[in-house]
Amino acid sequence: MGALLDRGVLTGYDGVHRPEEALRDRPASYGRDIRYEVTDSGRAQLRELGVDTGRLPPRRPAVLYCVDWSEDLHHLAGGLGAAPTARLFALEWVRWGAAPRVVQLTDEGATGLERALGLTLAR
Repeated sequence: MGALLDRGVLTGYDGVHRPEEALRDRPASYGRDIRYEVTDSGRAQLRELGVDTGRLPPRRPAVLYCVDWSEDLHHLAGGLGAAPTARLFALEWVRWGAAPRVVQLTDEGATGLERALGLTLAR
């Protein structure tokens, strides 16, 4: 999510979880209390990756977040979290790991994510 914010794909907040502010200023549940939005240039960048934001499932909010408590950062959830994830698997840039909820980045994925989003990840 940080790379999407840095590249202007998303706007609305800085991606840092501040529980004291969330509880005081935005009492709604986590993931729904901050309104992230996809920018016009973000739609174009996602299209280049093969993600059509116009085809996100209508039954769920497009952009939600979940909190990574170990980093106090927001991670992308909602329809916009699912669509790029499915695309990364289809491109074989990530694959399932040995344990539930674990994915492994492939060499092609590291190269592709750097090219597509300017994201450099350790392999």
